Amino acid sequence: MNLERTFPARYAKLVRYAKDHCQEAGIPFIDIQQEPAVRDEKLTLFSDLAHLNERGQVLEADVLVGCEVFSHVLHLQWLS
Repeated sequence: MNLERTFPARYAKLVRYAKDHCQEAGIPFIDIQQEPAVRDEKLTLFSDLAHLNERGQVLEADVLVGCEVFSHVLHLQWLS
């Protein structure tokens, strides 16, 4: 099996499953790869097929900190 060819399709299926499950459960879902800061980035964001490199981690953190759900969590001080 050529993992580099099958991984994107499998990952997309996993994302769809997670998104559907979250919506059914009323859980906010963020598809980080569809966020403009990540989607439009020209540099490589992954160190391998599944793990973000340092640049990818920074962009992901920036997106999460800016999202409404994360701001709400911080406001409630759940992370302190």
